[in-house]
Amino acid sequence: AVGSKKSTVNRYVEKLEDSPTGPTATTVSIASLVSSTKVDFDTMMYLSRFGFGLGNFDPVMSLEVEQYMERQGHRKYEVRCALRLPDSAIPVTDKQELQVDALFDVLPLTWSCWKRLYELRENLYEPVKECLGASYDKHFKNAPLALRIGISGTLERLDLWVQRLGELVSEKLLPGRCLALILRFLDAPAPEEAEDGTLRPKANFGSKKCL
Repeated sequence: AVGSKKSTVNRYVEKLEDSPTGPTATTVSIASLVSSTKVDFDTMMYLSRFGFGLGNFDPVMSLEVEQYMERQGHRKYEVRCALRLPDSAIPVTDKQELQVDALFDVLPLTWSCWKRLYELRENLYEPVKECLGASYDKHFKNAPLALRIGISGTLERLDLWVQRLGELVSEKLLPGRCLALILRFLDAPAPEEAEDGTLRPKANFGSKKCL
């Protein structure tokens, strides 16, 4: 339609497709998501909705576990999550060229989810461990996961483990497939495209709430 706006993601995709030489210095960050293993296009688009690969920066992640509740005879832990822009300044040229200014409306993105320990172990811990391979012990040597209920300090150990996982995401030490798995497991509310073509957050509590 005349006068309609294209979304930030669509404009970025067109920039990649129109490039005669492929990713350039300003688009290489999305290629870095697939450095060791190829990531399918849908996964890249999914990650881009959270701001990953849209410039010379990626969002940083904060995770924590502070409480649990007994529900229908099962113990569930609340994982509180946040994605925000890094503290480092974003060059104006990058914002203009990649048109990622809409990210300032999307981030920070905060949400929470409730998971049982076996879900955290089987659907998060094990895939992350497989992804990191031999380097897992190095990254998590000071944050061992509580693998079963009843271990002293289970809550504290879970909190340390997810905090360390968030640090690895922020340090860009995980490939794109693993990052997408983490976001999906944590029920991350992927921003949706508004009528004006911009992305809008779908956090389940206020964007200004701090972790």
